[in-house]
Amino acid sequence: MTLLNWGAFAVAMALMVLFPLGLAAFFQRRFSLSWKMFFIAAGFYLLNLLIQIPFNFVLWPMLFGSMPWVLLAFITLTYGVCEETMRYLSFRVGRSMRDHRDANGALMAGVGHGGTEAIVFALQLAMAIVAAVFAPQFLRPGTHPAEILGAAAWSFVFQGLDRVIGITCHLGFATLIVLAYRRSWLFYPLAALVHWLIDFSAFGLQRLPGGQVWSELLFLGYAILALVLLRYVRTRHLADPAPSLSTDDEKQASATA
Repeated sequence: MTLLNWGAFAVAMALMVLFPLGLAAFFQRRFSLSWKMFFIAAGFYLLNLLIQIPFNFVLWPMLFGSMPWVLLAFITLTYGVCEETMRYLSFRVGRSMRDHRDANGALMAGVGHGGTEAIVFALQLAMAIVAAVFAPQFLRPGTHPAEILGAAAWSFVFQGLDRVIGITCHLGFATLIVLAYRRSWLFYPLAALVHWLIDFSAFGLQRLPGGQVWSELLFLGYAILALVLLRYVRTRHLADPAPSLSTDDEKQASATA
């Protein structure tokens, strides 16, 4: 790899690892949240990966291996259902999660889930670089070390920016899950459906000629919509905790009961 490539790789690592950790630190200080929320969300993301394995690597390829678009639909549906189910359940674990089923808690949980995903991607990229340099025999069959080491510098930065966009979408997913607790349980399946739609459309576009750029632009559009959702929910106080009764209100409620 050239010096420029190593620099681009370092930028990608910073975006994939340091950015989510820095964002979590900002949320922790700004909203007085616990780091426990980050690690609980991270743990449930990793648990979700274990649940996905038998479906996406065994069952679906066995059933739909000859139908690539159907296979993609089931794989991305598994992403959506597993990730949002684990995200929903994570808000039931630990007092820090249960006490912050609100807009602020969604931010920390979202970066915990999406940030861990980004770190997993970073580890995969780093392992591919190490294997290409020191142990090319461990690369996937058909992959030549030059394909990795000789990749354009922008492609590394592109992967890092892709995870920043992904984390932004995760903040939106976590907000929908919080709304499932604050407003209606229907926001839970809605989060899974939206997650599936984003993954299926973005990955599907990548399969079309020249679709890589359009896929990333579409992904960016989804991230912008996630930010719009965050602003709407926060300004409308849709995910705020129910106000507690004052002492006078409690007395009045007791008298009328």
